[in-house]
Amino acid sequence: MTRILMLGGAGQMGQSAARILAAAPAVDRLVLTDLDARRAADFAKTLGPKASGIGLDVTDELALRAALADCDLVLNTVGPYFRFGEPILAATIAAGRNYIDICDDWEPTLAMLAMDEKARAAGIYALVGMGSSPGVANMLAVTAARELDTVDSIVTAWSAEDARTAVSDDGPSAAFVHGMHQISGSIRVVCDGVHVDRPALERIRIDYPGIGRGVAWSFGHPEAVTLDRAFPELRGNTNAIVADNLFIGVCHLLRWAVGAKLFTVDRAAAVAHRIVPLLPASGLIKPGALPRCSPWPPV
Repeated sequence: MTRILMLGGAGQMGQSAARILAAAPAVDRLVLTDLDARRAADFAKTLGPKASGIGLDVTDELALRAALADCDLVLNTVGPYFRFGEPILAATIAAGRNYIDICDDWEPTLAMLAMDEKARAAGIYALVGMGSSPGVANMLAVTAARELDTVDSIVTAWSAEDARTAVSDDGPSAAFVHGMHQISGSIRVVCDGVHVDRPALERIRIDYPGIGRGVAWSFGHPEAVTLDRAFPELRGNTNAIVADNLFIGVCHLLRWAVGAKLFTVDRAAAVAHRIVPLLPASGLIKPGALPRCSPWPPV
Protein backbone atom coordinates (compact mmCIF):
# COMPACT_ATOMS: atom_id res chain seq x y z
CA MET A 1 0.00 0.00 0.00
CA THR A 2 1.47 3.35 -1.09
CA ARG A 3 0.24 6.42 0.75
CA ILE A 4 1.30 9.79 -0.66
CA LEU A 5 1.03 13.12 1.11
CA MET A 6 0.99 15.96 -1.43
CA LEU A 7 1.88 19.21 0.28
CA GLY A 8 0.36 22.00 -1.77
CA GLY A 9 -1.47 19.42 -3.84
CA ALA A 10 -4.37 21.75 -4.65
CA GLY A 11 -2.05 24.52 -5.87
CA GLN A 12 -1.11 25.45 -9.41
CA MET A 13 1.90 23.12 -9.63
CA GLY A 14 0.47 20.40 -7.39
CA GLN A 15 -2.71 19.83 -9.37
CA SER A 16 -0.94 18.49 -12.44
CA ALA A 17 1.03 15.96 -10.42
CA ALA A 18 -2.04 15.04 -8.37
CA ARG A 19 -4.01 14.07 -11.48
CA ILE A 20 -1.23 11.76 -12.62
CA LEU A 21 -0.79 10.16 -9.20
CA ALA A 22 -4.52 9.65 -8.68
CA ALA A 23 -4.61 7.62 -11.90
CA ALA A 24 -1.51 5.56 -11.07
CA PRO A 25 -2.27 1.93 -10.09
CA ALA A 26 0.65 1.90 -7.64
CA VAL A 27 -0.89 4.67 -5.55
CA ASP A 28 -3.44 3.50 -3.01
CA ARG A 29 -4.09 6.75 -1.18
CA LEU A 30 -3.43 10.38 -2.03
CA VAL A 31 -3.86 13.12 0.57
CA LEU A 32 -3.77 16.67 -0.80
CA THR A 33 -3.08 19.65 1.43
CA ASP A 34 -3.70 23.35 1.00
CA LEU A 35 -3.95 26.35 3.30
CA ASP A 36 -7.61 26.42 2.25
CA ALA A 37 -9.19 23.15 3.45
CA ARG A 38 -12.23 23.58 1.20
CA ARG A 39 -10.06 24.11 -1.85
CA ALA A 40 -8.14 20.91 -1.06
CA ALA A 41 -11.32 18.90 -0.47
CA ASP A 42 -13.07 20.21 -3.60
CA PHE A 43 -10.13 19.42 -5.85
CA ALA A 44 -9.69 15.98 -4.27
CA LYS A 45 -13.30 15.12 -5.19
CA THR A 46 -12.41 15.54 -8.87
CA LEU A 47 -9.71 12.88 -8.62
CA GLY A 48 -11.78 9.91 -7.51
CA PRO A 49 -11.96 7.73 -4.40
CA LYS A 50 -8.21 7.50 -3.78
CA ALA A 51 -7.88 11.20 -3.06
CA SER A 52 -8.83 13.30 -0.06
CA GLY A 53 -8.07 16.89 0.86
CA ILE A 54 -7.18 18.56 4.14
CA GLY A 55 -6.23 22.04 5.29
CA LEU A 56 -2.61 22.39 6.42
CA ASP A 57 -0.29 25.26 7.23
CA VAL A 58 3.19 23.85 6.60
CA THR A 59 4.67 26.39 9.01
CA ASP A 60 2.68 24.78 11.87
CA GLU A 61 5.26 22.25 13.04
CA LEU A 62 2.84 20.14 15.09
CA ALA A 63 0.26 19.95 12.30
CA LEU A 64 2.93 19.10 9.73
CA ARG A 65 4.37 16.40 11.96
CA ALA A 66 0.91 14.84 12.37
CA ALA A 67 0.35 14.82 8.59
CA LEU A 68 3.75 13.25 7.96
CA ALA A 69 3.06 10.43 10.39
CA ASP A 70 0.46 8.83 8.13
CA CYS A 71 2.18 8.49 4.75
CA ASP A 72 4.92 6.60 2.95
CA LEU A 73 6.03 9.35 0.58
CA VAL A 74 5.91 13.15 0.69
CA LEU A 75 5.59 15.13 -2.53
CA ASN A 76 6.25 18.77 -1.70
CA THR A 77 4.94 21.34 -4.18
CA VAL A 78 4.75 24.22 -1.69
CA GLY A 79 6.65 27.25 -2.91
CA PRO A 80 8.50 29.44 -2.87
CA TYR A 81 11.16 26.95 -1.90
CA PHE A 82 13.59 29.55 -0.60
CA ARG A 83 11.09 29.88 2.27
CA PHE A 84 9.66 26.40 2.67
CA GLY A 85 12.03 23.85 1.14
CA GLU A 86 14.55 23.30 3.95
CA PRO A 87 12.17 23.13 6.94
CA ILE A 88 9.80 20.74 5.17
CA LEU A 89 12.60 18.38 4.16
CA ALA A 90 14.05 18.53 7.69
CA ALA A 91 10.64 17.61 9.13
CA THR A 92 10.26 14.79 6.60
CA ILE A 93 13.66 13.33 7.47
CA ALA A 94 12.80 13.53 11.17
CA ALA A 95 9.58 11.63 10.43
CA GLY A 96 11.46 8.97 8.46
CA ARG A 97 9.49 9.45 5.24
CA ASN A 98 10.70 9.44 1.63
CA TYR A 99 10.58 12.79 -0.10
CA ILE A 100 10.30 14.39 -3.57
CA ASP A 101 9.97 18.05 -4.51
CA ILE A 102 10.17 20.40 -7.48
CA CYS A 103 12.45 22.95 -5.80
CA ASP A 104 13.42 25.67 -8.27
CA ASP A 105 15.53 27.91 -6.02
CA TRP A 106 19.29 27.38 -5.96
CA GLU A 107 19.88 28.34 -2.31
CA PRO A 108 17.66 25.68 -0.69
CA THR A 109 18.78 23.17 -3.31
CA LEU A 110 22.34 23.38 -2.01
CA ALA A 111 21.14 23.38 1.60
CA MET A 112 18.93 20.33 1.06
CA LEU A 113 21.61 18.39 -0.80
CA ALA A 114 23.79 19.01 2.25
CA MET A 115 21.23 17.02 4.27
CA ASP A 116 22.33 13.82 2.51
CA GLU A 117 23.96 12.26 5.58
CA LYS A 118 20.88 12.95 7.71
CA ALA A 119 18.64 11.34 5.11
CA ARG A 120 20.90 8.30 4.89
CA ALA A 121 20.96 8.00 8.68
CA ALA A 122 17.15 8.09 8.68
CA GLY A 123 17.03 5.40 5.98
CA ILE A 124 15.04 7.51 3.55
CA TYR A 125 15.38 8.75 -0.02
CA ALA A 126 15.04 12.45 -0.86
CA LEU A 127 14.87 13.64 -4.47
CA VAL A 128 15.20 17.40 -4.89
CA GLY A 129 14.25 19.39 -7.99
CA MET A 130 12.24 16.75 -9.85
CA GLY A 131 10.14 19.09 -12.01
CA SER A 132 10.59 20.25 -15.57
CA SER A 133 13.21 22.87 -14.73
CA PRO A 134 15.10 21.76 -12.77
CA GLY A 135 14.58 18.06 -13.36
CA VAL A 136 13.91 17.29 -17.01
CA ALA A 137 16.18 20.21 -17.94
CA ASN A 138 19.05 18.58 -16.06
CA MET A 139 18.51 15.25 -17.79
CA LEU A 140 18.37 16.90 -21.21
CA ALA A 141 21.58 18.79 -20.50
CA VAL A 142 23.35 15.63 -19.32
CA THR A 143 22.09 13.64 -22.31
CA ALA A 144 23.30 16.28 -24.76
CA ALA A 145 26.63 16.77 -23.00
CA ARG A 146 27.40 13.05 -23.04
CA GLU A 147 27.16 13.10 -26.84
CA LEU A 148 30.13 15.46 -26.97
CA ASP A 149 33.84 14.68 -26.68
CA THR A 150 34.39 17.51 -24.22
CA VAL A 151 32.11 19.94 -22.38
CA ASP A 152 33.38 23.38 -21.43
CA SER A 153 30.16 25.15 -20.47
CA ILE A 154 26.42 24.51 -20.15
CA VAL A 155 23.60 27.03 -20.37
CA THR A 156 20.12 25.84 -19.50
CA ALA A 157 17.29 28.20 -20.34
CA TRP A 158 13.56 28.66 -20.21
CA SER A 159 11.22 30.94 -22.13
CA ALA A 160 9.52 34.02 -20.70
CA GLU A 161 6.34 32.70 -22.30
CA ASP A 162 6.20 30.27 -19.35
CA ALA A 163 5.48 33.19 -17.03
CA ARG A 164 2.05 33.58 -18.62
CA THR A 165 1.03 30.13 -17.42
CA ALA A 166 1.71 31.21 -13.82
CA VAL A 167 -0.92 33.98 -13.95
CA SER A 168 -4.02 33.08 -11.94
CA ASP A 169 -7.12 34.73 -10.52
CA ASP A 170 -5.85 34.06 -6.98
CA GLY A 171 -3.10 36.68 -7.13
CA PRO A 172 0.65 36.20 -7.59
CA SER A 173 1.60 32.55 -7.32
CA ALA A 174 4.72 31.19 -5.67
CA ALA A 175 6.23 31.09 -9.16
CA PHE A 176 6.11 34.89 -9.37
CA VAL A 177 7.63 35.27 -5.90
CA HIS A 178 10.34 32.79 -6.90
CA GLY A 179 11.00 34.76 -10.08
CA MET A 180 11.34 38.09 -8.31
CA HIS A 181 13.63 36.54 -5.71
CA GLN A 182 15.88 35.07 -8.38
CA ILE A 183 16.28 38.31 -10.38
CA SER A 184 17.05 40.29 -7.21
CA GLY A 185 20.50 40.51 -5.70
CA SER A 186 23.10 37.88 -6.61
CA ILE A 187 22.79 34.40 -8.04
CA ARG A 188 25.28 31.54 -8.04
CA VAL A 189 26.82 30.25 -11.26
CA VAL A 190 29.96 28.41 -12.33
CA CYS A 191 32.59 30.74 -13.76
CA ASP A 192 36.17 29.71 -14.57
CA GLY A 193 35.48 26.35 -12.94
CA VAL A 194 34.30 27.59 -9.54
CA HIS A 195 31.00 28.63 -7.96
CA VAL A 196 30.75 32.41 -7.83
CA ASP A 197 27.99 34.89 -7.02
CA ARG A 198 27.04 37.22 -9.84
CA PRO A 199 24.29 39.82 -10.38
CA ALA A 200 21.14 38.37 -11.92
CA LEU A 201 20.03 39.36 -15.44
CA GLU A 202 23.51 39.52 -16.93
CA ARG A 203 23.48 39.21 -20.70
CA ILE A 204 24.60 35.86 -22.16
CA ARG A 205 25.48 35.71 -25.86
CA ILE A 206 24.25 32.59 -27.59
CA ASP A 207 25.24 31.22 -31.00
CA TYR A 208 22.93 28.26 -31.41
CA PRO A 209 23.63 25.90 -34.36
CA GLY A 210 20.72 25.93 -36.76
CA ILE A 211 18.99 28.84 -35.01
CA GLY A 212 21.46 31.69 -34.98
CA ARG A 213 22.72 34.37 -32.66
CA GLY A 214 20.85 35.91 -29.80
CA VAL A 215 20.95 36.63 -26.12
CA ALA A 216 19.57 35.22 -22.92
CA TRP A 217 19.69 36.68 -19.44
CA SER A 218 21.07 35.00 -16.33
CA PHE A 219 18.50 33.81 -13.81
CA GLY A 220 19.02 32.07 -10.47
CA HIS A 221 18.17 28.37 -10.74
CA PRO A 222 19.41 24.98 -9.43
CA GLU A 223 20.78 23.75 -12.76
CA ALA A 224 23.63 26.27 -12.49
CA VAL A 225 24.83 24.78 -9.19
CA THR A 226 24.18 21.09 -9.80
CA LEU A 227 25.24 20.14 -13.34
CA ASP A 228 28.90 20.49 -12.43
CA ARG A 229 28.39 17.48 -10.15
CA ALA A 230 27.92 15.40 -13.30
CA PHE A 231 30.63 17.28 -15.20
CA PRO A 232 33.33 18.47 -12.76
CA GLU A 233 35.39 19.80 -15.65
CA LEU A 234 32.85 22.53 -16.48
CA ARG A 235 34.33 26.01 -16.76
CA GLY A 236 30.93 27.69 -17.01
CA ASN A 237 27.38 26.80 -15.97
CA THR A 238 24.49 29.26 -16.01
CA ASN A 239 20.72 29.20 -16.14
CA ALA A 240 19.01 31.83 -18.25
CA ILE A 241 15.71 33.27 -19.35
CA VAL A 242 14.99 33.76 -23.05
CA ALA A 243 12.80 36.82 -23.54
CA ASP A 244 12.26 39.86 -25.72
CA ASN A 245 13.66 43.24 -24.75
CA LEU A 246 10.36 44.55 -23.37
CA PHE A 247 9.99 41.64 -20.93
CA ILE A 248 13.61 41.93 -19.83
CA GLY A 249 13.21 45.67 -19.42
CA VAL A 250 10.37 45.08 -16.97
CA CYS A 251 12.52 42.56 -15.10
CA HIS A 252 15.38 45.05 -14.82
CA LEU A 253 12.99 47.72 -13.52
CA LEU A 254 11.58 45.38 -10.85
CA ARG A 255 15.10 44.25 -9.92
CA TRP A 256 16.08 47.89 -9.44
CA ALA A 257 12.96 48.60 -7.33
CA VAL A 258 13.74 45.68 -5.00
CA GLY A 259 17.40 46.65 -4.76
CA ALA A 260 16.43 50.24 -3.92
CA LYS A 261 14.06 48.89 -1.27
CA LEU A 262 11.09 50.52 -2.96
CA PHE A 263 9.51 47.07 -3.31
CA THR A 264 9.75 43.89 -1.31
CA VAL A 265 10.07 40.68 -3.29
CA ASP A 266 6.40 39.97 -2.61
CA ARG A 267 5.34 43.43 -3.78
CA ALA A 268 7.42 43.05 -6.93
CA ALA A 269 5.72 39.69 -7.55
CA ALA A 270 2.30 41.34 -7.22
CA VAL A 271 3.29 44.03 -9.73
CA ALA A 272 4.72 41.45 -12.14
CA HIS A 273 1.52 39.42 -11.86
CA ARG A 274 -0.41 42.44 -13.11
CA ILE A 275 2.04 43.45 -15.84
CA VAL A 276 2.82 40.10 -17.51
CA PRO A 277 -0.67 39.57 -19.01
CA LEU A 278 -0.46 43.05 -20.57
CA LEU A 279 2.79 42.35 -22.41
CA PRO A 280 2.46 41.32 -26.07
CA ALA A 281 3.34 37.73 -26.86
CA SER A 282 6.92 37.65 -28.11
CA GLY A 283 6.63 34.58 -30.32
CA LEU A 284 9.91 33.22 -28.98
CA ILE A 285 8.47 29.70 -28.89
CA LYS A 286 6.97 28.14 -32.00
CA PRO A 287 5.09 24.81 -31.86
CA GLY A 288 7.30 21.94 -32.93
CA ALA A 289 10.45 24.07 -32.99
CA LEU A 290 13.29 25.04 -30.72
CA PRO A 291 13.05 28.41 -28.97
CA ARG A 292 14.28 31.32 -31.04
CA CYS A 293 16.58 33.79 -29.32
CA SER A 294 15.66 37.43 -29.07
CA PRO A 295 17.77 39.73 -31.26
CA TRP A 296 21.08 40.94 -29.90
CA PRO A 297 20.33 44.37 -28.41
CA PRO A 298 22.73 47.20 -29.23
CA VAL A 299 23.59 47.73 -25.53
